[in-house]
Amino acid sequence: IVTADDKTRPYNTDNPALTYVVKDGAGKVVNVSGAAALSTTAVKTTPVGTYPIVPTQGTLDDNYAYTFVNGTLTIPSLL
Repeated sequence: IVTADDKTRPYNTDNPALTYVVKDGAGKVVNVSGAAALSTTAVKTTPVGTYPIVPTQGTLDDNYAYTFVNGTLTIPSLL
């Protein structure tokens, strides 16, 4: 199971590095060769709100079947 980590960033700043974790069916973190690709529709000037962080296979070892779970990028309103 490849799960994108949730992230938060201020408005009008660059997106943080997008990260993920891979776990087996029992919930144990595992190392797999290669790397998932991560993307979000949010850009520096995207309005306040929440946006999906979407993981895809990228270069992950294709000898396994993966389930991909989106994370959330939150851009909070100014206080």
